[in-house]
Amino acid sequence: MKLYKYRSISENTEKIITEKKVWLSCAERLNDPFECTIQEIAADWMTKEAKKDMEAHLSGFTMNLVSHLENNLSFYGLGTIEMKKILKTIRKKPTLIRKYKFFREFVKGKTGYYPTDIRETFEKFDEQLKNVGIFSMSKTCFSPLMWSHYADESRGIAIGFEFDDEINKESGKLLEVNYSDTFPSFDNKGFLVITSFYMDEMGRPYPEKKINIEDSTFRNAISTKSAHWNYEEEWRYVEEEEGLFDYPGRISEIVFGLTCSREDKLSYINLYEEYNEKKIKYYEIIKKKNTKSFEKIEFKNE
Repeated sequence: MKLYKYRSISENTEKIITEKKVWLSCAERLNDPFECTIQEIAADWMTKEAKKDMEAHLSGFTMNLVSHLENNLSFYGLGTIEMKKILKTIRKKPTLIRKYKFFREFVKGKTGYYPTDIRETFEKFDEQLKNVGIFSMSKTCFSPLMWSHYADESRGIAIGFEFDDEINKESGKLLEVNYSDTFPSFDNKGFLVITSFYMDEMGRPYPEKKINIEDSTFRNAISTKSAHWNYEEEWRYVEEEEGLFDYPGRISEIVFGLTCSREDKLSYINLYEEYNEKKIKYYEIIKKKNTKSFEKIEFKNE
C-alpha cells in the first residue's frame, strides 16, 4: 500500500527528508469542526456508569458511617452527634448529584484531597483524545483539491510512503478514516483502560486511568470525519501524543505538482539523494489528455 503526504515547498518539508522524521499534530488542531469525542460517542453509557459509581461511593460511605455509629466508634475524628448530622444531611439532599457533591467536599475537608470521581476520568478521556498525535496521508496523489489545499495550488510535492500491510496490522497505528455524518457506534462493553499510578503532593500513590490506544471506541473517534471530507481518502498514522516520529513507512517516491517549478524539482531530488542512500522514483503530475483529471509520469532530468 502507498500513501501520500501533500506538502508545499518549504523548510519544514525539507526537514522531512533531511531529518527523516515526520511531525504528528495533536487531534485538537485538525481541520474538521465535527470531529467526534468520546463523550459524544458514549454519552448514554457514561451517564449510567457515572450514576452507578456515585451510588457505590455513597453507599460505601454511609454504610461505613452507620457501622461506626452502631459500634460507638469515631469516624474521621467525629463524635456521635456530628456523625448523625452528616448522615441526616446526606439523606436530606434531594438529588444524587448533591449528595455526591456533599460527600466529596466532606472527604476533601477531612483528608485534603477529593475521592476519585469517574466523571473526571471520562473528561480526561477526551483530553487524551485531543492530545493524540496524527500524521495525515491520502490514498491518492491525483486529487486536484488536495493539491490545491495542501500543496500550494499544485506548486508543491507529494511524498509517497510505502507500507507493509502485515506490519501495519500488527502495529495498529495506521488507521483508515471513515467518513460519516453520524457518530460511530458504541457497544456498551466499556473501554479498554490502562491504570497507572503517580505520587500526589503529599506522597500518596494516586491512580490515573487512560484509554488504551487500541480501544475500539477510541480508535473510531480518532478515525471518523464528516462526509464533507471524503475526497481526501485519508489514512492516519497515530501515536499517543504529538511530536516528531520516525517515518511511518519508507519513502518510495516523490511526486511533483502540476505547477511545481523545474528548479524546485531538481532541488528536492538533490536534497533527497544527499541524505538518503536508497533510490526512489520521481514523478510529475500532468493533465490527462481529453479529461479533467490528473495522471503522473516519470520525471526525467533531461
